[in-house]
Amino acid sequence: MLNLYYEILMENENLFIIWQTGVESFNEMDSLVRNHPHLLVRPFLKSMDLAYAAADLLVSRAGAMTCSEILATGKPAILIPSPNVAEGHQFRNASLMADLAGSRIIREDELDSITLKSAIEELLGNEDQLTVMSERALKAAKPNASAEIVERILSLVTSSAN
Repeated sequence: MLNLYYEILMENENLFIIWQTGVESFNEMDSLVRNHPHLLVRPFLKSMDLAYAAADLLVSRAGAMTCSEILATGKPAILIPSPNVAEGHQFRNASLMADLAGSRIIREDELDSITLKSAIEELLGNEDQLTVMSERALKAAKPNASAEIVERILSLVTSSAN
């Protein structure tokens, strides 16, 4: 992002970027980025619901909770699975997201500013594709998963008590 955010903003006057850097990277990123009225850089976003609501496209890692949030909010996504997670969990999550919701995957070893910019522009330039990805994500979402799990556990407990 550091190598392409400014170029993307200059080429797309209606684009806004919300960039959650993570606490560890914030000071470095904040010192390196040029101020732009369409760029919000934060170490952490407390109101993720608002960030998701504002987003047309997400660029994110592929942790399990993030993938669940992407599905629940119906957001098209470009996923960059962390290679530093045990047993490749994020890559498996991203692969499942690609199957379910059409999410794009860019592996860390393939990631550079040209590849990321191309993926962003391809998706943002194709409203129909964004709509299809959103519909697929919402269809795959399980917003009531917790309640379904509780129901299943209770039914097992009840049936074993009888």
